Amino acid sequence: VSVEYWGIEMAEGILHDFEGWVVFMGCIAILLLEMFILVNVGKDRKKLADAFGIEFPPPTSISTQKQYRSIPKPFIVVFIILMTFSLSIIGMPERKDIIPERQQYSSFPMQLGEWSGKAGIMEQDIIDTLGLDDYIMADYSNSQNQDSVNFYSGYYSVQRSNKVPHSPKRCIPGGGWQISSIDRYEVQGVKINDNKLFVNRLIIRKGEQSQLVYYWFQQRHRVITNEYLVKWYLLIDSIFDRRTDGALMRLITFVDQNDSFEEADQRLTDFASKISPIVAEYVPD
Repeated sequence: VSVEYWGIEMAEGILHDFEGWVVFMGCIAILLLEMFILVNVGKDRKKLADAFGIEFPPPTSISTQKQYRSIPKPFIVVFIILMTFSLSIIGMPERKDIIPERQQYSSFPMQLGEWSGKAGIMEQDIIDTLGLDDYIMADYSNSQNQDSVNFYSGYYSVQRSNKVPHSPKRCIPGGGWQISSIDRYEVQGVKINDNKLFVNRLIIRKGEQSQLVYYWFQQRHRVITNEYLVKWYLLIDSIFDRRTDGALMRLITFVDQNDSFEEADQRLTDFASKISPIVAEYVPD
């Protein structure tokens, strides 16, 4: 949160160490508050100091009468339901994800109208860290006006807790860039699978350098910008469709001193219009 609002300096040096102590102190305060609430709940209320007591209770007298409690009926009913449900899950055949057929990104065209591209290669350890099943990372240039756009897409045939797209909002500050603004933006006149293209539009800066970033999540016939909705649809589609495939799509262009963000928007819009008709071949609907 601090990096997003006040810059990458918040995650470096003495400020980072200080924030760590603040978080720990806050956690201790929350634990003390929880203890205070719990010792004041129920009939047998105690003082907060008693919650820190470590003295053992006195031995039970030999003459103490024993009382046996019967198992409550609600407990028995809940236990039977849980056991039945657990055994039925164990006995069910393993569900396998449906992985649709698709074109590999290695066949993605490097010529898109007036845009000519050159594919890049990521190191294997980065691919393994991201958990990618397929990806494209290419720099495209426009032969007419020498504009340039970097296109990246990381595809996952199956998404799990350790195999999901990394949000650019979290990765960009790690690269030393500061996010100046972010909003949801409709790319005018561009559709993917009959869905209007909405993107997260970011302006990022590092020193005197500026970039304009578009990104969205292409997820099983949906164009999604909200990362919480991505998780929700993963759950729903995994249950009803047995599919969790999807991809992160990202476009970046530099904005120099002789440029404007309006012109940068036009560049990314033009490039998005070129890839939109073929996206479904590489990220199935």
